[in-house]
Amino acid sequence: LHDALPISLAVKIGLAVAVFLLTTGRVLQAFDLCKECLIMLNNRALIGDSGIDNTVETALNIITAHAYQVQAAQWYE
Repeated sequence: LHDALPISLAVKIGLAVAVFLLTTGRVLQAFDLCKECLIMLNNRALIGDSGIDNTVETALNIITAHAYQVQAAQWYE
């Protein structure tokens, strides 16, 4: 249980950094960071489903989808 806090904190920091990367035009880096954060959340078996983790996971999925849409729009320009 004591390892869950650093993992959760790392994922939340990753979420903030992914938003920064996305807003500064570094879409692929934001996409990769979101994927890594989702892997960390999904591999963590220390805590059951909590509301905070579900919210963070949902936010990561939204950012990942948005990054994909931005990248796709850039490809088709």
